[in-house]
Amino acid sequence: MDEWDERLNSALADLENQCEERFGDEATIDLEDGVLRLEMPDGRVFLFNRHSPLKQLWLSSPLSGAWHFTYAPFVDKKIGDWRSTRGDKISLYDLLNRELKPVLPFQCPPL
Repeated sequence: MDEWDERLNSALADLENQCEERFGDEATIDLEDGVLRLEMPDGRVFLFNRHSPLKQLWLSSPLSGAWHFTYAPFVDKKIGDWRSTRGDKISLYDLLNRELKPVLPFQCPPL
């Protein structure tokens, strides 16, 4: 497994952990074979998956459609964020905060 696969897997595992912390038994959360499925109590389903060839995380949102995110390291390069490939370059975590509105915000994890 190369560095990018490890980074993508780590990001999905972190998202799974944050979802479990925030939603607990209120949502169905499943990470399997590089795909994270988050089903909200109202039936909305968010799908996250890795796309290794492009080194991207992809999100299918029932609210805003398809998103592609690339990793953008911060200045010190020890940590970074997943940024949209769309024009506004929104952070994955900012988008999730806007769409899911959890009690505690999603945070970009340190590597």
